[in-house]
Amino acid sequence: MEAITYAESLQWVGWRQGQGVSSRTINYDILTINHLYKSHEKESPLEELRLRGLRHEAKNNPINYKSLEDLYEVYNESGATGKRNKVILGILIYQGIKRLELERMRLEDLDLENGLMRVRATGVTNSRILKLESKQILALSNYVYRVRPELNKRGLNYLFLSKGKGNRLGNILGVIWRSVFKYYGMKINAQQVRRSLIVHWLKTKDIREVQYMAGHRYVSSTFKYGERNLEELLEEIERIHPLNN
Repeated sequence: MEAITYAESLQWVGWRQGQGVSSRTINYDILTINHLYKSHEKESPLEELRLRGLRHEAKNNPINYKSLEDLYEVYNESGATGKRNKVILGILIYQGIKRLELERMRLEDLDLENGLMRVRATGVTNSRILKLESKQILALSNYVYRVRPELNKRGLNYLFLSKGKGNRLGNILGVIWRSVFKYYGMKINAQQVRRSLIVHWLKTKDIREVQYMAGHRYVSSTFKYGERNLEELLEEIERIHPLNN
């Protein structure tokens, strides 16, 4: 029982949903499992898991970063496009780049040997060099050398490729978010993932470092993320205070 992880629990929930099992039934199953663990005086990996809690509204409120990391671990789609989509999801979760930045990335922006990635400047963000997480390297390498050549029918130099004209990735991101919601119960978008990452960074890094990593032109833009997070924390304290109804 101790060997079951939260990531595997999410995978089980996605499998149950894929079978067409209702959210209510899955929640009853979760409660049953939690009672089993409690009877053995053990901590259940599903203790805080409820489907309603997983299905976040696609707003700007940050998501628990551990949930995003677990999502990347369990996310799995077959075929060339599925492997591409997992790589894109990883870059959104671990580097927090914007869609336009993602669309502009080229092969030469990746330095797999040193585990680095260059993000090109846009009209609203600065260019920057970001570190790749070790868990991304293998998937990225496989994508660059095996998957991408299979998808690159037009001989383009963009890192990620779409089937439409130009290189707009909006449809691909839409497919990813629908898949995440269908199989893993999380209703999220790129803006929400980016916000969650920046809030996570601010907990352990200097604000100037976070400004650089986020590509913000002004430190005031970075500061707002921490400010908003404090407001949300105060609202949560107000909501659960024992003197409040």
